Amino acid sequence: MNETTYQVKTRRDHPALLDAAAFRASIRDAFIKLAPRHIVKSPVMAIVLLGTILAALITLAGQAPAGFGWSVTAILFVTVLFGNFAEAVAEARGEVFDGEVPASTLIVVKSLFHPDFLVEIEGVAVV
Repeated sequence: MNETTYQVKTRRDHPALLDAAAFRASIRDAFIKLAPRHIVKSPVMAIVLLGTILAALITLAGQAPAGFGWSVTAILFVTVLFGNFAEAVAEARGEVFDGEVPASTLIVVKSLFHPDFLVEIEGVAVV
């Protein structure tokens, strides 16, 4: 078995893809995007938001068990907020990198079936 040494890069070596100010702005924008003029630009998010409102109304009317109805309402609302947040983060990254957003991905492998097994990751970059 070959032994390889890798240099560990710290946060100082690479700028953050999203700093704290942009993160806070993205959270704010996620709520702003709930406005009808923003939400209609994304039909899927509009349907999920309508489902959220419908679930809340059905629960308020007593047509569904309270625990179940509010759980469904909360899950749908968090789904809309997360979608809006992801969109806001993408917009913030686009502004930071002037439209040329670098590719980023995260792969986490906690453990494999056997300690001697390896993971091979193949990537293609177009420059």
